[in-house]
Amino acid sequence: MATRTEQSYNRPIAIAVIEGATTPNPGTVNAVALSTLTGGWMRWTGTQWVPVHHAPHGTLAILTAQVATGSIAADNVILSAKIPAGLCRTGQLFRYSLYGFSGLLGVALTFRLRAGTTGTTSDATAWTSITSAAQLLGARAGYDGFATLRAAGGSGILFADGKGFGGTNTLPTNTAVEVAVNTNADWYLSLCVTATLGAFNVGHASIEAA
Repeated sequence: MATRTEQSYNRPIAIAVIEGATTPNPGTVNAVALSTLTGGWMRWTGTQWVPVHHAPHGTLAILTAQVATGSIAADNVILSAKIPAGLCRTGQLFRYSLYGFSGLLGVALTFRLRAGTTGTTSDATAWTSITSAAQLLGARAGYDGFATLRAAGGSGILFADGKGFGGTNTLPTNTAVEVAVNTNADWYLSLCVTATLGAFNVGHASIEAA
C-alpha cells in the first residue's frame, strides 16, 4: 500500500488545511495536497502547510517615486523585494538596477545589494561598489547586475555580481560573495545606497526575476 507521502506525489490527497496549519504531517518536505477549505494546492514545508506558488517571473519590486538618501554615512534601503517562502528553486535568476544623481558637489557613494530575511540593512551584503572620487553636482550614478540562487532551501546560497558607475567612471566592485539565504522562509533582496556629504536622489530602482 502506498504511504500518504507517496500518494501526495502520485495522486495528491485532499485534506482540510489552511496556510499555517501544522497538521497533518505527511512526513516529507514538499509533499503536496489539495485543500478542501481553500480549493488551492498546499505544500508541506516540514513544519507547516503553505500555498503552492509558481516560480517568480517578471518585476518583483519597482520604485514609483523619487527617493533622496540622507547625507550622513548611513546605509539606506531604497527598494526591497519580498520573495515568499518556498517559491524559488536552485538556479533562479534575479536582475537588479538603480539609477540617480548627486544632490551636492562632493557626494561620495556606496552601492549595495543585500539579501536576507528582514529586508533591512541588517541583511547580509552580497555585492558592493564604492565611488573612487567625489561626485559633481547633478552627476549621474547607479548600478545594475544579476543574482543567482546557487542553492535553495534552509541552507540556500545566493551569489550576485554587477557593475556600478559614477559620472563617466566605471566603479570597482568591492564585494561579490556568496551569502546564505533561507528560502524556506520569506526572504528579501534589497537595493541600498550610502551617501556622504550630500544627498543622492534615486529616480529608478527595480528588482526582477528572470
